Amino acid sequence: MNALIISKILENAQSQGAQIELDIGGAENHALLQAVEKMTLDAVPRTRKPGKIETLPSFKDEAKAMKEEVDRVMSSNHVLQERFSSVQNDATKLAKENAALKNEVTGLTRKVNELSGNRAESKSERESSNAQIERLEDELERYRQESAKRISESPQFQQMRDLMKRQNDKMKQLRRKLQRYEPEENSKEDDDDDEDI
Repeated sequence: MNALIISKILENAQSQGAQIELDIGGAENHALLQAVEKMTLDAVPRTRKPGKIETLPSFKDEAKAMKEEVDRVMSSNHVLQERFSSVQNDATKLAKENAALKNEVTGLTRKVNELSGNRAESKSERESSNAQIERLEDELERYRQESAKRISESPQFQQMRDLMKRQNDKMKQLRRKLQRYEPEENSKEDDDDDEDI
């Protein structure tokens, strides 16, 4: 557009009889052109502050951090498995105690049957034995219910079960993230981890 305006001015000047000579040497002066370019570049506002360069996070650092998180979750999972084993041992002990009480009831029942066969036994002894058997059977049943309730409803057992589920979900999520960054190494580690669990 500037060239069009200059062209019109030159034509008007020539039509009125003016002799105009154009010196294009100034237009070809590179030093002047660079100075003009610098002025236009300096006039543009800068959005970045000098000295602050943002760097992208390194994939290696992220992969290392994820591996550390996986290791931490694995150790936490190991602790939870130990706790779970402890609860299972307690449940086994309770089952053994239940079996011992059942054996005692069976022995008393046998004894009552033997005594009931003996006609010389007094009626009061039979009633006493029957009462004792009923008491032991009631106690055994109460003990069974108590132990089952204690194991399944104990806050530690429920918390541990929930925590193990969350930790396993977290490990799966971390494995998927790690798979994106290091698919070959991670597939070998997944195979090893699956064998451990």
